[in-house]
Amino acid sequence: MATIRYNQNGTTYSCWSSTGRVTSPSLCFNDGGTTKYVPLFAVGNGAEGQSGDFYFRVGGLCASYGGTTYRAALERRYARTVESSVSCYISHSGATGSTTQTVQQAHSVTHGPWYITTDNFGFNYQERGVTVNFGVTFVSPPSVSYDSTWFRVDTVTTTSCRLYPSAYALQWYTAMSVQGAGIQASIALAQTGTNVTASGNIYVQQTVTTYPSEYKEAWATGDFGYGVTYPSPPSLWLNWGDVSIWNNGGNGSFHAQCVLGGTVAYGQGTTLSRSFSVGFSGAI
Repeated sequence: MATIRYNQNGTTYSCWSSTGRVTSPSLCFNDGGTTKYVPLFAVGNGAEGQSGDFYFRVGGLCASYGGTTYRAALERRYARTVESSVSCYISHSGATGSTTQTVQQAHSVTHGPWYITTDNFGFNYQERGVTVNFGVTFVSPPSVSYDSTWFRVDTVTTTSCRLYPSAYALQWYTAMSVQGAGIQASIALAQTGTNVTASGNIYVQQTVTTYPSEYKEAWATGDFGYGVTYPSPPSLWLNWGDVSIWNNGGNGSFHAQCVLGGTVAYGQGTTLSRSFSVGFSGAI
């Protein structure tokens, strides 16, 4: 490719040129009918002038314009910094863990109405009490109540209690018996309904299904374009961040990745991300 060349101290230098103008002023020349331009920069010999993300190293060939000395570009490189992030999504696996636990709960049991029956001997014999089974087993003997004045409760256990005639019932029955009405008294008692309520704590055995939170990890990855395609792999470096980076094939982009982890609850998911800054540079 035709360009401007010059010799300095026995060394021949070729200027960098393109069909598009980069700077004003520029050196211009004709290449087979095509106008080409060599950028000029007001910097010292061997230094770099910048145009956007392109950096041009200049040499000894110079020109004066408007009282300023400009030097012709010898080579060009492209350099840039990318600040971005990689991300990944983690979610709960849905796995369960079952645990069985014993729970103490308040519990009330109601039995009745109980229609207490007697025979002709009436309630004179207290051993003729009635057993009321609770139907559950309490932690300790419960509190028992009833809605009739004819009875008193005794012998309360964790599973049952005994009802006996109250003093009032005995007195009433004795009075009726004196009058020769014992059978009538028995019938009257038989028609009296009695609700018995036992209240206390019982142990309830239950299985609780749990979905424990989980720690999950995933790869956060991404490919990021250089903005140009280099003719050969550029220099690539990490300014900051905890990621691994490398040049992709084709020299047009780089790859960044890292492992990210976190705790997620059942039925939940979350996006994790990691920020970074990457610099790259290469001849182009």
